[in-house]
Amino acid sequence: MMKNTYEKDQKSQPDCTMFLSTNTNHFQSTKSDYGWACGYKNIQMMLTHLYNYPVYKEIFDSHHLNISSISQLQDIIKKSWKEGFDPEGAKALNYLSRKNTWIGTTEFATFFQFFGIPIKIYEFPKRDQILEHSYLFDYVKNYYITRQQDKEIPPLILQHSGHSRSIVGYVEIRSQNQKQQSVLLYDPWAKGETLKYEAKTGKLHDFHSTIQEISEIPQFQILEIDSRIGHLMTKEEREKSKIIKGIEIPNNKN
Repeated sequence: MMKNTYEKDQKSQPDCTMFLSTNTNHFQSTKSDYGWACGYKNIQMMLTHLYNYPVYKEIFDSHHLNISSISQLQDIIKKSWKEGFDPEGAKALNYLSRKNTWIGTTEFATFFQFFGIPIKIYEFPKRDQILEHSYLFDYVKNYYITRQQDKEIPPLILQHSGHSRSIVGYVEIRSQNQKQQSVLLYDPWAKGETLKYEAKTGKLHDFHSTIQEISEIPQFQILEIDSRIGHLMTKEEREKSKIIKGIEIPNNKN
C-alpha cells in the first residue's frame, strides 16, 4: 500500500521523492502494555523484516523465537546480559526484574547482537535545534539512497526520551528552491487500522513527522542494522560488540 501511495505522489507531485523500507509489519501497543512496551514493539517490527533473510530466520528458529511474546524478548535480553553484553545497562535496569521495565537503544543492540546481527547506533545530541535536527533527516535520506540497490531495506529504530518508533520511509518535496523533509514512522502508539487506512488513501497524517515536529524533541538515537545485512558477525566481532558504543552525528564538537 505504501508503494501505491508513493506512485500516486510521484504523479501528483513530480518533485516528490519517497524511499521506503521493505517487508516490515506494524505492532501496536495494547491496553496491558501501553506506555512501557514501545521498545519491544519496535524489536518486533524489526524482526518481521529480518525474518526475510534465511540466515537470520535459521538462527531465530534455533532459539524457538516467538515474535509476539514480549516475555521471550525479555528473556533474550537477559541471556545477552549473562553473556556479558552491556553490563552497565543490565545493572541500570536491574536486570529486568520488573516485567514492565522500559527499554531503549542499548537493549535493542544487545538483543540483535546476541544473535550475531551487526548493528550501529547513531547519536544526535542537542545543540542548535533545527540545524541539528536537519542532520537526522539527511542521515535518513542518505541511508535509503545508499541501500537502493539492496533487495531488502530494513527499517530504523528511532529512540528519544520516553518513546521509540520505527522509521519506515523518507519523503522530500521540493518547491521554489526549498525542500520539505519528512520521515515515515510506525508508531506503536498508533492504531494499525488507522495506518492501513492512511496508507491506502495517501493521507499520511499519522505516518509523517517533519523537521519542525521533530525539533520539539531535544535529542535522539537511531539503531541501524549494519550494511552487511544478511550476514552474521564473527566470534571476534560479537565479543567486541558487548561494549556498546554510539556514533555521534555530526562527528565534531564545533
